Amino acid sequence: MKNRLSNRSNDYLLMSLFLLITVTSVGPARAADPSGRSIAGAAQSEKISNCISHGNEGNPGVYPPCSTPYGLSYAEWSANWWRWIWSVPSPVNPILDTTGQYCAEGQTGPVWYLAGTFGGPVERSCTIPAGVSILFPVFNVAFGDGDGDCNGVGPFRDSKLPSCFAWGEWARLVTYYSGAMDNPYLQASIDGRQLVNLLAYRAQSPQFWYVVPANNILGHPAGLYFPAGADGYWVMSTPLSPGRHEIHFKTAAGPGAFFGFSLEVTYHLTVR
Repeated sequence: MKNRLSNRSNDYLLMSLFLLITVTSVGPARAADPSGRSIAGAAQSEKISNCISHGNEGNPGVYPPCSTPYGLSYAEWSANWWRWIWSVPSPVNPILDTTGQYCAEGQTGPVWYLAGTFGGPVERSCTIPAGVSILFPVFNVAFGDGDGDCNGVGPFRDSKLPSCFAWGEWARLVTYYSGAMDNPYLQASIDGRQLVNLLAYRAQSPQFWYVVPANNILGHPAGLYFPAGADGYWVMSTPLSPGRHEIHFKTAAGPGAFFGFSLEVTYHLTVR
């Protein structure tokens, strides 16, 4: 009991330090934003960048891997995507949606998020506003507090899990999931045009916090969780013209921890 209480006290101390550093380094306007549209509250020292090209990799209409659309990198946008998907209650969560009727849930700002699945195929139809860019994960994973890996500052705790703040624990998680995400099969197209060199669009997020409501897809108590991290392969398109469009993506995990996982997603979009 003593060690457990001590560990919890240390976790909250670290969280307090994290918030203090955030506020003093980026200013209160962005640090206090709980919407998931800014990850200024992330621990930027944990950021991993492996973008290898500032070109568009032969994909016109897609932001290059090393670009910063709307002031954020792919790595930062990937964290925002997770904050978005975890913020939506289960009954209307787009990742569980089989038709597309919930694709507008939680959407704000200049980037519209599309969801994958927890495995398997799905076909969705939805209407999106003109003038927004579109971000979707071809293959992605998140880990950390609240995700069955370690105990952070969130209200859900599992005594069988180590502290996320234990010496070397975060580096171990990053290494494990990095290996699990290596060498997948990736395919994506926009309006029938196949995208190429998708392995170059890999992004590993900085540490970030997220907030879940009651009845969330993690099945945990509502509240703020930290730290979390993410790894994956992402595509962000420039705004599509008004009218009908189709985005299709699919993946199959490579050898490793996720071998056997696959998904295939088709979105029929009406832009207006």
